[in-house]
Amino acid sequence: EGSAIQIFGSSLKFALLRGLAVAVFLVPSSSAIDSATARAVIKPLSFWGMIVAYQLIVGVMAGWANPAYFSEEDKSPGKNIPRALFSSIVAVSIVYFLVNAALIHALPLQELRSSALPIALALSKILGPLSIKIIAAAAIVVIVSANNANIMVGSRILYGLADEDLFPAAARRVNKGGTPSVALIITAVFSLLLALTGRFGLVFLMMGTLSMLPVIVAEASIFRLRKTSPDLPRPYLAVGYPWLPAIALFIDIAVLLFFILADWKSGLSIVAAVAVCIPIGWLRRRRMANP
Repeated sequence: EGSAIQIFGSSLKFALLRGLAVAVFLVPSSSAIDSATARAVIKPLSFWGMIVAYQLIVGVMAGWANPAYFSEEDKSPGKNIPRALFSSIVAVSIVYFLVNAALIHALPLQELRSSALPIALALSKILGPLSIKIIAAAAIVVIVSANNANIMVGSRILYGLADEDLFPAAARRVNKGGTPSVALIITAVFSLLLALTGRFGLVFLMMGTLSMLPVIVAEASIFRLRKTSPDLPRPYLAVGYPWLPAIALFIDIAVLLFFILADWKSGLSIVAAVAVCIPIGWLRRRRMANP
């Protein structure tokens, strides 16, 4: 059921976002704005401003790697997971650039920078008050689909940790439908707590920062596992090894450091998460070594 809902929700979300972008393109172009006025009101973006902006982009696009968490449930992961990952990158990038191009077309840059809901502002120029209702309906579809995916992914992560004895064994319980039920409840509770904060900008910044750390660990593991487990089955090939993975690792470490420096709240969340996880993992590994 979760899979069916996600397929339907993602398809509908993709269609809605493309439709909204096309509708915004129907708004008269903002290019007629007086250039002298634009220069007077628009201040240049600072380096740290660009870092925070990129942090939000990373948070928004962080889900592109989610198919990898379902590899154990796939009959042909060596074929389907890479295809899903690259398809996700292409689909999300198309929607991202299409929506932003539409907004740049429809709104003066100053309005675009100052508006909390620019797509509704753009549509209001042709639809009036109806634009808010349309955006609200689309937002519900987007949020339901995104939450379903995040809860499914979170439960699989907890299941995988429990399977490696790095999390309480209860998270390994799987119901008749094939869902890790206890892990699902834990994930849902913490997702609800985040939602109840109402600070979605902060949540996205935290996602952007926190999502970098496991990516860095995964990239670094490519080099370590090549040495410690040379005969390990490798259905996914690291193209351009070692140079391309090394470049990606270097860039991601630099980006993470910039994120922490630009937004200390997200930096503290990383420090707290690592401070909690490392001793727990060490203690459970020690218990495994000395049963």
